[in-house]
Amino acid sequence: MTRRLSTLLLIIGVMLALPGVATVAATDKTVIRLATLAPQGSTWDKVFKAWNNTLKKETGDALSFQFFAGGVAGDEKDVIRKMKLGQMDAGGFTTIGLAQIARPLALLTTPGVIDDYKHLNKVRTKMAPALEAIFDKEGYKLLGWGDAGFGRIMSNRPILMPSDYKAVRPWVPRDEAALPEFMKIVGANGVAAGIPEVFPALQTGMIDTVTVSALAAVALQWFRNVKFVSKERTFPIVGATLIRKEFLETLAPEHKAALLASGTKAHDALLKQIESEDDKAYVALTTKMGLKEFSLTSTPAQVKAWSDASKELRKRLTGKLWTKEFYAECMTAADKKD
Repeated sequence: MTRRLSTLLLIIGVMLALPGVATVAATDKTVIRLATLAPQGSTWDKVFKAWNNTLKKETGDALSFQFFAGGVAGDEKDVIRKMKLGQMDAGGFTTIGLAQIARPLALLTTPGVIDDYKHLNKVRTKMAPALEAIFDKEGYKLLGWGDAGFGRIMSNRPILMPSDYKAVRPWVPRDEAALPEFMKIVGANGVAAGIPEVFPALQTGMIDTVTVSALAAVALQWFRNVKFVSKERTFPIVGATLIRKEFLETLAPEHKAALLASGTKAHDALLKQIESEDDKAYVALTTKMGLKEFSLTSTPAQVKAWSDASKELRKRLTGKLWTKEFYAECMTAADKKD
C-alpha cells in the first residue's frame, strides 16, 4: 500500500508539471456579470461592448463581461439587491440607482448646483476622494462615470413655471427622494414609476411629463409621446459603473489592474460621446421629430421662481440625503453660494 501510494503521488506530481496541465489552470476564465438599463444598440451599450473586447484582449480572454442590458435584470433597485446577494457583480447606474447606494450623490443632480458638462467634471474631480470614499464604505468600487446627459422637461404642454406642474401628471422615479420633494414644494402630485414603466405610462397618458435627457428620450423612445421640450438643461443625469469590492478582490492582481485601467479609458470615451450625442439628440428632437421648444428663463419672474424652488429643495434635503459638511464641500467645489 505504501509503495502504491508513493507511485500514485509521483504520477500526480509529474502530471502537475506537464505544460498541458499548467495551461488548463492558466486559462480559467472569469466572467463579470454587469446589468444596465441602457438598451442594446445605445451609446452606453456600444461603449461597454468595446470595453469588453479590450479587456478580453488585454487579459488573454481570461476576463470578460456578460451584459444584462435593457433592464432584463430588473430596475436599478433590483440590480442593487442582486449585487448584495452576489447574483450580479457590477452595474451601470443612473442617478436613481446611485442615490440608493450613496444618497449624498443626489446633490450633484439637484437643480442649481451643476451648470454644464465642464462644470460637472470639475466638481467631480475636486470631490473625487469624498465620492469614492462613499462608494467604498458601501462596499463598491467606482469603475468610471457614465452619465446620461442633461435633463430637460418634456411634456404635452409648456412647463413655464414650477406651479405648472400642478396641471400635469409628472413622472417621479420610484425610490428617488429629490424629485418627489420638489413636487411637494411646488404643490404638485407626481406619478411614481420605474424607468422600464415610463414608456407604457406615457402611451396611456398615466404620465404626460418627464425630465430626461434628449439622448435618453431618443434611446428609450419616450419622445414619441410628448410635444414640448425645454430649451434649457435643468440638471445632469449622473451615472456610474460600480463593481462589488468583494468580487473585485477575487481577481488576479494583473486582471484587476487591467479592469480598472480599461474601465477608466472606456468611461472617459463614454463621457465625451454622451456630451456630443446629447446635444445632437436635442437638435434632432426639435428639427426632425417635431418637438416644440419652450423656455424656463424668458422672464425675470420665471428665473426667480425656478431658483427659489431649487434653493428650497436643497434646504429641505440637507440633513436628510447629505450632511451640511458634504453640502458645503460640494457648493465650494461648484463655486456656488446660496
